Amino acid sequence: MTNPFETEQGGPATDNSGVTASVKFHAGYDSPMIVVKGGSARQVLTMLEDTEAMNGVVDAVAALDKYAHDKAGVSAPAPGAKPGSGRPASATQHPTGKKMYCEHDGQQVERVYKSGVAKSGKNAGKEWRAFDCARGDENHPRIWDRD
Repeated sequence: MTNPFETEQGGPATDNSGVTASVKFHAGYDSPMIVVKGGSARQVLTMLEDTEAMNGVVDAVAALDKYAHDKAGVSAPAPGAKPGSGRPASATQHPTGKKMYCEHDGQQVERVYKSGVAKSGKNAGKEWRAFDCARGDENHPRIWDRD
C-alpha cells in the first residue's frame, strides 16, 4: 500500500505551491470533503477528469463517512436531505446548566435557552445568549444571559 502523504517521487508532500481543488459533498458543517492537489491547473484537471479513479475516491470517502457516523452513534444526513447552514447548530442548554423560568397561570414554566451570532447592527459577528419564554408570550420578554 502506498503512503498517501508522499508524492509520486517518494518524498513527503509538503510543498504548498501549485493548484488545489476542494469539493464538499453538501453545504453542511459536517460534510466530507475531497481535496485534489497538483502542480498545475492542467494536472488537477487531468486528475478530476479520471472518472473511474474519482468515482472510487468518492465512494471510499462516502463509505468512511458512513462508518464514522455509525461508530459515533450519529445518524448521517438522509439522502436528499436539505443541507445544513454550514455552521454548528446553536446551543439548546446553558453551558453551566443554568435555568430560568417565567410564570403562566400561576405555574413556573422553564424558559428556552438560545444562543447564536448577531447578523447585523453594532453587535454583528458577536455571540449572544438568552432565555426566551417557551410559550412565545410577548408579556415575557427575552432575558439576555450576560454571565
